[in-house]
Amino acid sequence: MTRQRVLLALGVVLIASGVWFSLMRRPRPDDREKIIKMVVDFERAVEARKTSAVMGYISQDYQDASGYDRRAVQRLMLAAFQGGNPIDVVSQVGEVSIEGDLARVHVEADYSFGHRMETGASAHMAVDVTLQRERGGWKIIRADGWQGVGSEL
Repeated sequence: MTRQRVLLALGVVLIASGVWFSLMRRPRPDDREKIIKMVVDFERAVEARKTSAVMGYISQDYQDASGYDRRAVQRLMLAAFQGGNPIDVVSQVGEVSIEGDLARVHVEADYSFGHRMETGASAHMAVDVTLQRERGGWKIIRADGWQGVGSEL
C-alpha cells in the first residue's frame, strides 16, 4: 500500500508540474512578431554602431535593385559608423506579408546623422524589405529605398 501511495503522489506531482509549466510558459512569438523584433534590434544595432550586429541580419544572398550585395553593404556600414557623431533612427513597421519562407515588410524611418533627432533636422526614408527564413532566423535578402542615405554621410 505504501508503495502505491508514493507512486500516486509522484504521479500527481508530475502532472501538476506539467500543467503549471504549460500554463506559465510564454507562447512562442509568431513570424510577424519575430520580424518586428528584428526591425527594432536592427535599429538599435545601427544606433550603437555595431557593424557585426547589423550584418547578422543581412543574408549572404543579399542583392538589391541598386546592385549592392552583402559585401558592399558591409563597407557602407563600416564607413558610416566611423566617427563619433550620433546616429538616431526611429522606425515604424508597416505591412508585413509572409508567404512560406519569404516575407515582405514596409518600414518608414526617420533618421539623423551627427545630431539628435530632437533638433528637428532629420530625414525620412521608406524601405521595402524582403526577408528569407534561414537557419539563424529571418535575414534580409533585399531592401530598396535606403540607398540615398549614403549621400548624407
